[in-house]
Amino acid sequence: NPNIVIRRGCSVSVEGCLSMPNVTVEIKRAKEISVSFMDESGKTTVKTFGGITAKAIQHEVDHLNGKLIIDYLPWYKKIFSNKGKEVLCLQ
Repeated sequence: NPNIVIRRGCSVSVEGCLSMPNVTVEIKRAKEISVSFMDESGKTTVKTFGGITAKAIQHEVDHLNGKLIIDYLPWYKKIFSNKGKEVLCLQ
């Protein structure tokens, strides 16, 4: 049930995913995020994360919302891929 409520800064890096072996995509993500979620006791909590943890949470929240890294590619790179090694930097 996580919801990213605040995004700060910007960082671009190459990501891979076990759901899409041998595919890497250059993705722009927030450097720091604040996430609202329900903890183990049912209480709504907000925590702030930075660095690789923030990137991993954003990646996993994408999965919860039905989005994979290839969804960051434009349609023409999905059709004319170079053996899954296309990269994209979102602006």
